Amino acid sequence: MEEKFETLWLRYKRPIFGYLLAHACQPADAEDLLQIVAYKALKNFSSLRNPAKFYSWIFAIAKHVVADYHRTAVPESVSLTDKPNLLITPDIANDSLTDIIILDFLMTLSAQWASAMYLHLYYHEKPKDLAKKLHMRVPSVSKHLYRLKKELEIVLKGDESK
Repeated sequence: MEEKFETLWLRYKRPIFGYLLAHACQPADAEDLLQIVAYKALKNFSSLRNPAKFYSWIFAIAKHVVADYHRTAVPESVSLTDKPNLLITPDIANDSLTDIIILDFLMTLSAQWASAMYLHLYYHEKPKDLAKKLHMRVPSVSKHLYRLKKELEIVLKGDESK
């Protein structure tokens, strides 16, 4: 069984690597992802019912590995301690308590989205630019930022009522 896998793997390794390289931030990341794909494919090879479908099966694994990579990858970011003294929105006063609440909120997010929100709020990065850094589509980033801003608004308003 391992011989069959090795034959098929060697046949499709190059196009899989090309796919991973197109979706990874660095060539070294693509090589790491290739190892993950190979491991997962070998581990689950016995579940492949039709070896003739190996190509689509292995690319499905690669697609999921890339999705996991993007979910956990941290974009180029600015340290949360390097925040300039800028207003977040005109209607929110820029005081130390507000900053603490915002930073506390950001700490509840994944590193990827905390960095993205931070860059969006304090450096006014557009969803288009953030989408490139996150390797995601612009509408997905826009929707996520909108939802996070609404959550932050609730947190800030909830704190004002105390």
